[in-house]
Amino acid sequence: MKTPFEVRRELVVRWDREMPTWAQAQVGILDGATAWPVRVALGAPSEGEAIADIARTKAWVRSWQPWSGGGAVRTADRGWRSLGRQTVPTHLELASAHEVAQVTGRLRDWERLTGRLADLAGSWPVRPLDRRTITWLVAASDTDWGRVRAFLHWTTEHPTSGLLPRQIPVPGLDSKWFEQHRTVLTSLRRATSASADFGLRVVEREIAVQVPDWALAQSVGGMTTFSASAGQLARLAWRPDRVVLCENLQSALSFDDLPGSVVLSRQGYAVDVFGEIPWLRRVPVLYWGDLDTHGFAILNRLRSYLPHASSVLMDRGTLLEHRDLWVEEPTPTAAGLPLLSADEQGTYQELVRAEHGDRVRLEQERIGWAWVRTQIG
Repeated sequence: MKTPFEVRRELVVRWDREMPTWAQAQVGILDGATAWPVRVALGAPSEGEAIADIARTKAWVRSWQPWSGGGAVRTADRGWRSLGRQTVPTHLELASAHEVAQVTGRLRDWERLTGRLADLAGSWPVRPLDRRTITWLVAASDTDWGRVRAFLHWTTEHPTSGLLPRQIPVPGLDSKWFEQHRTVLTSLRRATSASADFGLRVVEREIAVQVPDWALAQSVGGMTTFSASAGQLARLAWRPDRVVLCENLQSALSFDDLPGSVVLSRQGYAVDVFGEIPWLRRVPVLYWGDLDTHGFAILNRLRSYLPHASSVLMDRGTLLEHRDLWVEEPTPTAAGLPLLSADEQGTYQELVRAEHGDRVRLEQERIGWAWVRTQIG
């Protein structure tokens, strides 16, 4: 005997799974794939089950009698030998996704999503959208949705503008906002156009470069600190003895005497840019990131582009030596990271399982410099 709470919980699972299809079918982006109405069995008891627990059965029947949460409760008459004729609720019948949204408490999300999808479909022939884009359309503020819509319209009308994002005449659209929303913009552009290209001027991401070696610095005009794109760095005829990839800029700049070395930094998860620099594939590469779950996730991602990269200062010994400097990792990951070494995997799993404490994080900037130089000498 399912309670209203249990049925709502069951429908929430179905909603999360099927909502993208239902919404896109509603506005004609997808062909309708669900045969409405949907009927959810309420687990009506047999006569024996009812007799075995009369009080529970009566309470269950009463819980469905005042139902007004969306859809309609269907009943059936039972002619039971011991209990006589009884009217028993058997199914919750839902005529549409709108009614499922009512039952699950997602009506506002449904109306926002279908309204935005209808807006898209009314302006362009729209191809099916992926789940991530649908999730964004549900959650986005009216301000962000308005900017996205205006951006799509402007780039449709000016497909080869060659402008930078901050030059586009859409209120509130600047380079920072564009980068934050690039993924959804690209997805929606691809769904509403023959090409995902916005026709904008492409600005390459810059990498912070530290050259703590006098001889190497002479090959770039004596500069020891500068920024350059991956394309510019790729053109350098460099063959350093090793390269240190360092997440934190302050840590990178702290290396002032590291013979034969180059230090590159300030990329976060965007380590794919290092794969665009050919000479990095021909020299030893050390990666030093925060000693937390995301630090290991970045290392795993880096190895997709530079398989030979080794980690440094991301081991159990360094973690435990600096216990008094630990902070809390805001949003840990537990993703599978198959490109970690056995030792790295062991430390990562200890963090995931919280073996040393909840959400332990050792930021690289907190590690004493003397300890760093013993590991990177």
